[in-house]
Amino acid sequence: VLDALAAIIVARHLGIADAAIIRALSKFTGAKRRFEVLGEKGDITFVDDYGHHPTEIRAMLDSARDYFGDRRLLVVFQPHQFSRTRLLLEGFAHSFSKADQLLVAPILPVRDSAEERQAISSEDLVAAINKVSDNAKAFASFAKITDYLKLKLRAGDVVLSLGAGKNSEWIQDFYNHFG
Repeated sequence: VLDALAAIIVARHLGIADAAIIRALSKFTGAKRRFEVLGEKGDITFVDDYGHHPTEIRAMLDSARDYFGDRRLLVVFQPHQFSRTRLLLEGFAHSFSKADQLLVAPILPVRDSAEERQAISSEDLVAAINKVSDNAKAFASFAKITDYLKLKLRAGDVVLSLGAGKNSEWIQDFYNHFG
């Protein structure tokens, strides 16, 4: 909404007619990987989002909770970088409280040293989150997350993929082959 208001202000400042602004906004479907609703299958909604920083995650889950109400939110998160996960551990621990379940994939290594890779794990992240929210579970792979969700999903659920890594590929594939 804030981005749309900013676009309206800029367009009006440039002298663009209100009708043209309304037409343009009515065609805008949103930014890719920002609360991108992939679709619904079997009364289950699938959403992909790039959020990978605690502040983004908190804002996304606040929005998801507002948008989906009391529907069960199952969040699949892939931490991005071992160093970032370690340095922002406390922020991450407090970011996921609005999720009903948090399924944590292995950390995606990016420019991380061997030392950094040994300093923290997805299991460490889950332990920190569970001290705050008690809603997280670590998985060894996306395949294990898929298996888990196939057993646990029910009508009305929302599967929300968060992260800057392989999670987007995973949710696209999961959505395309679900059902």
